[in-house]
This record gives sequence, structure tokens and C-alpha cells, in this order.
Amino acid sequence: MGNEEYMKGKFVEALALYDRAILISPETAAYWSNKAAALTELGRFLEAANVCREAVRIEPGFCRAHHRLAKLYIRLGEAGKALHHYGAAGSEASFGEVSQAKNLQSHIDRSSEARKRRDWRTVLKEVQYAISAEPTQLRRSSSPVFASQAEALLKLQRHQEANAAFINVPAFDVDASTMFFGPAATAYFLSVRAQVHMAVGRFDEALSTAQRAVRVDSGSEEAAAVARRTRAAALSRSRGNELFKVLRFADACAAYGEGLQQEPLNSVLLCNRAAALCKLKRWEEAVEDCTMALVVRPPYHKARLRRAQCYAKMERWRAAVEDYEILAQEMAGDEAMESALLEAGAASSREETGRVAALGLEAMWLSSGQRIRTCVAFFCNKSEGSDHIWFSAEELWRKYPTVNFLKGRQPYLVKPEEQSSVPSFKMYKNGSKIEELSRSDFHLLEGSLRVHSI
Repeated sequence: MGNEEYMKGKFVEALALYDRAILISPETAAYWSNKAAALTELGRFLEAANVCREAVRIEPGFCRAHHRLAKLYIRLGEAGKALHHYGAAGSEASFGEVSQAKNLQSHIDRSSEARKRRDWRTVLKEVQYAISAEPTQLRRSSSPVFASQAEALLKLQRHQEANAAFINVPAFDVDASTMFFGPAATAYFLSVRAQVHMAVGRFDEALSTAQRAVRVDSGSEEAAAVARRTRAAALSRSRGNELFKVLRFADACAAYGEGLQQEPLNSVLLCNRAAALCKLKRWEEAVEDCTMALVVRPPYHKARLRRAQCYAKMERWRAAVEDYEILAQEMAGDEAMESALLEAGAASSREETGRVAALGLEAMWLSSGQRIRTCVAFFCNKSEGSDHIWFSAEELWRKYPTVNFLKGRQPYLVKPEEQSSVPSFKMYKNGSKIEELSRSDFHLLEGSLRVHSI
């Protein structure tokens, strides 16, 4: 009956029937093997592997159970054990399956050797080869493989990617994992997960996970070290937040700094310290902290927003606009963000205009808007009367309608230049200067227009 339900895809019902059969005849290996198949379909891989091991214990020559267990070991990243059971499976195992296991084992071995050397780039490369070379099942279920990948990404300061590496890893029961992988491997997995939690600011989860790792393997110096750092960083962050709330910003900076001594590249601690530095008007230091936070976590909106605000305070408008533009794309529809971008953009434009004004010059242009082929810009000293010259230029404008006589700063058409002689006309084509008349000689200007407006 259990097999009938299994064939219908009713795996929960099939599992219940297999359990009933095992109660009746606990020494029948086929019942245990069938139960393992149902658990596999339900995504309960560790349980399935443990159940299947019972099947081969009862009947060591049961080839189908060995084959099933080998495939489970592949899913769980245990290539060496998979090879052993493929060998015991006889004709049940195909040449391709054995080759697949050997390929996985070679990548895992090279990754382990690289980890001993602290060669994190090679660790990451080998683990990613293993993931890409093996079936989708491995990518969904192998905790050791994903722990190695996440650890390498953390060491390479790619925190956001390390967090993403854990998204597809199922939340295994710790006790079942310890029974299957052993205390050392389970503690390692938990320690890496704690570090990932910490890296992206999930302090409570980081602390509880790190403490669980120590309980699983109390003899692990590595797990103990991670737990100490995590506890210290979490306490510093909590103390800094409390000090910030009561407006003790300098003390809050110091508290966040103590946390950063434990976790030097923690994006949340960096961003929090930047907030306190902003309150102290230490804009440059705040920008440095935000920039470092964005290095390890590029999509961290809070850090980018804080940096943009610092740039605005320092009137570095072009840099502020760049950050606000990225935020506006990632947070489409956010009215406050769009308003901040418009404000920074307007200030940036005023800053551009001020570069000409700072030279004691006045740029007088007539049209704005579209990119054009030919334009004429008229510059004159502010102390000189310029209206009568401009009125004469308007006559030429009406005579040559395809040429734009510009009024208002248009940096995408005219490149910023120092003015050596005023009043003057400068002619531009496709954004590049092609001629300059250092006096208001309209006969010469009209002659040039005839040539360049064709």
C-alpha cells in the first residue's frame, strides 16, 4: 500500500504506511529503504540518509539501498562516502554517477587543502566548481559545501554574497546534523552561519547561533573564538545604540569602535558609527565609514543614503547626486528620495554655473533643452554693458535659425574653459569649440556662421 501511495506522489501518506510496516517487521530492509525514498521526496535528506543506513545495516548486500544512500551522500556533499556505497551498489550504480562523485571529491579535497593555507580565492573557486558541476540537488541540500563557500566570501570581504550563499540551504535540525555529520562539522557550519548573520547585522541570530555551535562542540577553539567575538560586537552595538539615544554621540562613536575592533568590516557598526559622526559634524569620517560599509555590502541602502547626506552637508553635490541616483533606481517611487535627488541636482547645477561666475564672467545663452549640432556662446565681463551686443546677436539668430545662441549654463554642450579675453563669442559644434572671436565683430561672426552652419 505504501508503494501505491508513493507512485501517486502522496509521499506523506506513503511515509506513514512505511512506518507502520516497520513497526510490524523492523528487520525488513526494504521497508527502511522505501521510507528513505519517501523522506527524500519530502526534502528531509538527513533523516533519509540515517534511515537508509539502517537498511544497509540490516541487509549489507542490498544493492538498491546502497545506491539510494550513495545518492543521498552526494546531495549532502559527502562524496567519499558516496563512492563507497556506489561500489557496494553493484550494477545499480552507473559509470556517470561514479564519475560525478569522483569529480565532487576532487573539488572538495582541493578546497580543504586551500583552506588550510588560508587561500580563500582557491577555496571559493573549487567550491563553486563543485556546485556548478553537480546536480541541482547538491545546490539545495549540501550544508558543508555552502558553509565553505560562505566562509570564503566572508574572508574575501564579500558579505552580501556570503549571505546570499545561505539562502538556498535548508534549515537542518541541529541534532540530526550532529548525528550525521558529527559535532565538529556541525559546529563549523553553525559558526560560519553566525558570522554571516553578524556581517549583515542580524546580531541576535548571530549570538544564538554562535552559542549553539559551542554547545555542539565544546572543544572547538574556532567556535569558541567566533562566539567571543560575536558576543563582544553585539554588546558594543547595543551600548552604542543606547548612548546614541541619549545624545551622547562621542561616547556612541567609541562604543561602535570597540565593536569594530572585534568585527572590523561590520557594515552595520560602520553605518551606526557614521550616524554618530554625522551628529558631531565629522562628515569626512562619516563618509569613510559609509564607503567601507558599501565595499562589503554594495546594496546597503542605509549606508548609501547616509553618505549622500554627508556629501550634501559638505556641498560635494556631484558625489551626492551619484548616490541619490543609485538610491532612486533601487527605491523607485520613494518621494523623499526623488526630492533629495532633485535638490542635490539643482545644487550641482548651481555649482557648475558658479565656476564661470567665479572667473568674473557672465555666460549669456538663449535656448535650453535639446542637444544640437552648432551653437554660439557669448561671454562678457560683468562690469561691461552687454545688452546692446546681445541685441545685435539676436539679429543673427533670426537670420540663422539652425544655429542656437545659448543663454543659461549647458555643460553637455559647452566644456568649461577659462576666458582669456572678453567680450567674446565662442562657437561650438557637437560640444567642442571650433572657433573663438575675441571681440564683438558681427561681420566675422556671420562669416563663420555661413561656414559652420551648413
